[in-house]
Amino acid sequence: MVTVSGRHRMRSGNRGVAAVASATALVVVAAGAWFGYRQLLQPGCSGQVELSVAAAPELAPAVQAAAASWVADGAAADGTCVAVDVSASEPVEAPGFRDRLAARSLRAPDGSWGDGVTAPRARRPGARRGGHPGPAAAGGRLDPGAIERAVSGWSTATQSGRMLAVIDVSGSMKQPVPSAGNATREQVTVAAASRGLNLFDDSWTIGLWTFSTELDGQRDYREIVPINPLSSNRRPLAQGLAGIRPSAGDTGLYDTMLAAYEEVQDGWEPGRVNSVVLFTDGKNEDANGISQQKLLAELQRIADPDRPVQVVIIGIGNDVSKAELESITKVTGGGTFVTGDPTKIGDIFLKAIALRPNAPR
Repeated sequence: MVTVSGRHRMRSGNRGVAAVASATALVVVAAGAWFGYRQLLQPGCSGQVELSVAAAPELAPAVQAAAASWVADGAAADGTCVAVDVSASEPVEAPGFRDRLAARSLRAPDGSWGDGVTAPRARRPGARRGGHPGPAAAGGRLDPGAIERAVSGWSTATQSGRMLAVIDVSGSMKQPVPSAGNATREQVTVAAASRGLNLFDDSWTIGLWTFSTELDGQRDYREIVPINPLSSNRRPLAQGLAGIRPSAGDTGLYDTMLAAYEEVQDGWEPGRVNSVVLFTDGKNEDANGISQQKLLAELQRIADPDRPVQVVIIGIGNDVSKAELESITKVTGGGTFVTGDPTKIGDIFLKAIALRPNAPR
């Protein structure tokens, strides 16, 4: 086995990532500390590359989820299977950081080793886990190209994206959330989205809409911030989120979803996962809008396999119809996540982002 080490941290112009990112951050831990460092040395593998990734503690669960998803999909490079070992590690400036990495055969981001390093060793040629012999790579060594492709594949699995966030501002978002000190659903949603913003580095491209019914003239949705790189859009997004307030309207879900999908598709960018992430606490309640049947037919008609748009819908509270939301994501690809506790939406958000598919190139 060959071990390739690295470190993963999403950077922002603000350096810190709020600890609260535990809400938007990283609930991906779902079924335990990690749902699954999988051993990939299967019968058809000629060798194994292990990617050891050190992630900032606030990001480690999301990175772990992305790794588990990638591995579950059969991560491999030309017959060489890939395993990913994600460890949470402190910032490089922290005392003992390099030594703790060294104990796991990891280097610091600057390439230096700490004390007590145990250099990674290759698996005995032709051997597999459990001592069963297997085919060795040519010359008893793994192809360096396979290692390079494995690292490239991991980079793809954790790549940045282009996303339009769409937040429900219908009247029902005024309802208090007892588990959040009676803050409103809107306040809880906006707070989670604001914290989550700090988790994305400047390579991400993000925009913001809100929706209800007749929110902007006859339109059910309003653009708050256009989709642009976070290098220039971070402050406008933070200000836009801070200004969100519930309206007196209903939930214009279908018209908004179609428009958001078209918006992301029109500006589609290769090499990224292009997506719509929509937060809502209710069913479609727009008597003047398109029907569910019309929405699904239009989404099917305009879908382009060469320019896919993933849709993630996060349903909040007990008034949403999961079947209604799933009917949309079954057409578009993506996923529907519903929680009865609005304080969990941040967790779901990061889980949904971490488990997205790789972008076409």
